[in-house]
Amino acid sequence: GFEVSSSDIRLHRRASDIMTSTISGFISLLVGWFFMAEVDANLSSLCCGDNFCCAILASTNKPTCWGGNSMSSMVPTSSTIKALTCGGKTVMGIDSNMQISFYVGSDGYGPDHSSASTLIGVTVKDADLSFWGGAILKSDGTVTAWGPDTVYCTSATSISCQPTNTNPAAVDFSLTNVPSGTTTFTGVNCGGKRGGHWCCAYEAGVVGVAFFWGSCGE
Repeated sequence: GFEVSSSDIRLHRRASDIMTSTISGFISLLVGWFFMAEVDANLSSLCCGDNFCCAILASTNKPTCWGGNSMSSMVPTSSTIKALTCGGKTVMGIDSNMQISFYVGSDGYGPDHSSASTLIGVTVKDADLSFWGGAILKSDGTVTAWGPDTVYCTSATSISCQPTNTNPAAVDFSLTNVPSGTTTFTGVNCGGKRGGHWCCAYEAGVVGVAFFWGSCGE
């Protein structure tokens, strides 16, 4: 066997401490390099969607994306932004004036929807995206939500759905119960996968969800 002295143990512990400190410092440096702090509402400087992630570079305030769905080539890397939100195969950027700077992604999953065509330049309190669309809470307290009216699934009860008629069953995906008029909401959150699209709103100081809407079994 090997004979290990107390000085050897102290040396190995010291080496371990140095390595731990170095790794921790590198992670802190990486996080500081990529991500900004402090954004309004429920938005973030980092988000992930279906097989991709995006972040804001702290050195330039510009977005960068990596992963699948060709998002790195779709996102306008010359835009200066404050916050991001991702969902499904799409990403939205919000600038320092809380205005929507860009909304990009794959066709059929939100950006090409007719209700999304006038979003650029809109001032928001909050915004969020789901797999099929999303919702924004405007600065005046009104809500705009969008998503496909129809998706195509392998069967009427299947959750395996596509935006085009490559599958045989056309399923009504129209949003219902979307809040109308001026609200006192503080923020919005959206979710869902291929089989559904839902959003909810919350209000500061109010326990629980203030409002809930969606499509396909909401």
